[in-house]
Amino acid sequence: MEERRSKYRDRPRGHCAADMQDAVHVLEGRWKMMMLAHLFGETVMRFSDLQRAIPNVSQKMLIQQLRGLEQDGVISRTVYPEVPPKVEYRLTDIGQGLGPVFLALLEWAELRQARGGKNATAKTISLRSKQRARADKNRLFSIGHSGVWQRSEASF
Repeated sequence: MEERRSKYRDRPRGHCAADMQDAVHVLEGRWKMMMLAHLFGETVMRFSDLQRAIPNVSQKMLIQQLRGLEQDGVISRTVYPEVPPKVEYRLTDIGQGLGPVFLALLEWAELRQARGGKNATAKTISLRSKQRARADKNRLFSIGHSGVWQRSEASF
């Protein structure tokens, strides 16, 4: 951790803030985090699978947000020349690199909920949901032999 901090210690704060804002901009959108969470759990997902996994999102919004993630290089889209068209989505290497970020966000969310943060969703989430989320997080990532975070083979 200290090694990572020292890398940015000498950079002007304005540059760091701008870089963080650019990174967060890629993930902005009501449904993007949910889409990415589902893609972390599967090697590849078809459009219809994503639509079923996130039932409250409209088809138009799903398409827009998937295209945004594709343009930012987070996911890749493969179209097969079939009738009806078959479209598959998967995380790119850049998308896979979000794994440690997601873990950090999950841990931060738990910390915030434990402290009863403003508008903390802990009040509305059942204990069972919390336990399931914790188990999912543990299944999703593991540290590989090289000490690098890797996506587990287990589904999310």
